[in-house]
Amino acid sequence: RDGWFDYCRFALEFFNNNNIPFWEMTNDNDISSESNDYCFYKHNEVYVVYLKNGGTTQLDLSNGTGTFEVKWYDPRNGGMLQNGSVITVIGGGNVNLGDAPDNPTS
Repeated sequence: RDGWFDYCRFALEFFNNNNIPFWEMTNDNDISSESNDYCFYKHNEVYVVYLKNGGTTQLDLSNGTGTFEVKWYDPRNGGMLQNGSVITVIGGGNVNLGDAPDNPTS
């Protein structure tokens, strides 16, 4: 059980330390091309994608405008947000989020 307490703490730290306004966000898993993930967003501000099996995905930002930073979080170990292979994307279409900085297949 100890491991699960760590995972719960990492999840809380992700939302709290990164000012994720989860109470204002909407769930819509269809904005990602990956079929086995979770997506949560506040239109044109913040998009959170949880890739259950690692890998990468494309995100539908066709209704978004402007430039968005792409950051990665390790839910198994916590820590700071990290840069992956893609640093920024531009709204207006489907965008590739690139690969995670560590263990991209996990």
